Amino acid sequence: AKNFVMKTQEGLKHQRLATILIELRKALKDSLGTKDKALWKKVEEICIRAGEEFGEHPEVVQAGVEVSHQAAVEEIAEKLHQAILSLNQEQLQYGLKQASSLKVDEDRWQVVPVAREYLSRLVEA
Repeated sequence: AKNFVMKTQEGLKHQRLATILIELRKALKDSLGTKDKALWKKVEEICIRAGEEFGEHPEVVQAGVEVSHQAAVEEIAEKLHQAILSLNQEQLQYGLKQASSLKVDEDRWQVVPVAREYLSRLVEA
């Protein structure tokens, strides 16, 4: 069994797909639930490497969705942070609305409840 190799075009294609999916699953396992940009970058790189040949595979598509979601959450978190620093009520309201629509995990992204608290204090003032 150690000497087995794929020889047909179909077999080689399946082998390439399996290799990509294994890498993708490992990268997702490591990155899901984290804010680690390097881990998320690895997921993105694998999706890019999947290219035209496997880019439409459901697992690759879903991984791309996860990468996009992570990038959007990071962007909103940064905007909320800046809104807190500048005490900008409109930016806080907008950022919190975006965070809600993205279903941001507030336990992982503490900037969201902090922004909500700052907004509450600004409205009261």
